[in-house]
Amino acid sequence: MLAVMLRSNAFGRGAIVLTLALAVLACSGAPPPTPAPATARPAPTPAKSVDLSAQYAKAMIAAFAADPLILHVVQTVKATATSDSDSKKIDATMTLDL
Repeated sequence: MLAVMLRSNAFGRGAIVLTLALAVLACSGAPPPTPAPATARPAPTPAKSVDLSAQYAKAMIAAFAADPLILHVVQTVKATATSDSDSKKIDATMTLDL
């Protein structure tokens, strides 16, 4: 009989090394994030001066007074409530004028 020759299994060893490398890479923590660079904030801009005579407010009040807002609201509810064989119809109406 012939003597058995031992062959190296390079493909099997390569697969094991690759699997271990991927496992180590997946389990290792990511490096800490780098902090954002410091940016200089712009100086605050001065606020616009307040209209002391309130001309804008007076103009708005005059515009609303010239064309007053009138609201008329009507809400109607029609419902049927049932419980086993009993039923009840409900009609309700609400009117609101402003």
